[in-house]
Amino acid sequence: VEFFLLDNRFHRSPKESTEADRGMLGEKQLHWLRESLQSSNATFKIIVGGNQMINPLTPWEAWAEYPEEQKRFFEFLKSSKIEGVLFISGDRHYAELLKRNDLTEYPLYDFTSSPLSAGNSRPNKDKEANNPYRVNGTLVLDVKNFGMIEVSGKAKERKLTLKSIAGSGKEHWRHEITEGELKVKK
Repeated sequence: VEFFLLDNRFHRSPKESTEADRGMLGEKQLHWLRESLQSSNATFKIIVGGNQMINPLTPWEAWAEYPEEQKRFFEFLKSSKIEGVLFISGDRHYAELLKRNDLTEYPLYDFTSSPLSAGNSRPNKDKEANNPYRVNGTLVLDVKNFGMIEVSGKAKERKLTLKSIAGSGKEHWRHEITEGELKVKK
């Protein structure tokens, strides 16, 4: 497993910007990320950002607010045939697991976990209450929580187990992702 920690605040263009190159991550950071992913031999490449990375429905801070930058990155993943990518995010003040099958040749996941110490929130009732990208049973509301990732399995058969856990230690849900699921189909 290799983690790629992003700064999605410093380079962020203002939401109201009309510049063609507006973005959340900035070109230098995206260049670093692309090169790092291309040189990684890790089975699982986990990209960590403060905001959701694949949710097209959120009205709050997310990469979807910068569709051109986001689209170029997903096109890069697809054309470079980079396997094993998934995202970890936060800042929603609830937990959920999103899965999209329409961005690359394999499903992309975004594991959102928060809050452990801040107040709770809820999905926007108009846009994302019934988010079709949410994995069933993974929405955790009105409780402090944190996420956990476990890696197991033999070489070529690795799996990630994602868990949402209450501050009390009670497990809310778990979801397994196999190495094979995040492969480019040949």
